[in-house]
Amino acid sequence: MKKFLHIILISFFCIIIISCSEDDDDETTQTCYSISETTSDNSSIDNSTNSYSTIKNNSTIKNNSTISYSIIDNSTIDNSTISCAIISDSTTDNASISDSTTDNASIKNNSTISLNSTISLNSTIDNSTISGSTTDNSTITNSTITNSTITNSTITNLTITNQNISNSVLQ
Repeated sequence: MKKFLHIILISFFCIIIISCSEDDDDETTQTCYSISETTSDNSSIDNSTNSYSTIKNNSTIKNNSTISYSIIDNSTIDNSTISCAIISDSTTDNASISDSTTDNASIKNNSTISLNSTISLNSTIDNSTISGSTTDNSTITNSTITNSTITNSTITNLTITNQNISNSVLQ
């Protein structure tokens, strides 16, 4: 009986040690495009920081505002930084866009698209820089493209280096 009690105590001790050990899982991933906590409708975001939001219907993001983990729809982005966002049916002017998805948007005037962003569905990119991103079904003019993948797009007046370009029209 004494041996049986020792086995049970040792088993409980082992279970306690295992359950209190640190988790060795170093892999942490932040999911971009998360569910929105607030909604801005037909509003102006001026020199502000905004996260986990839906910004839509003729809203304006301007003057060094920073938007992350948000959805931007049918709005204007001017001189601001956007990361981990979904941008659709919007216009950007002198903006920095990273790790985001852009559909049917107009990206122009010294805007920068970088860090695994995806630009697609009839977007227009003019006088901007695309770096380390994917562009599909878009029109690109007067821009610089570096280390990116371009498919099914119309490309004119560009500086192109280290690219994978397929099914596109170069003019």
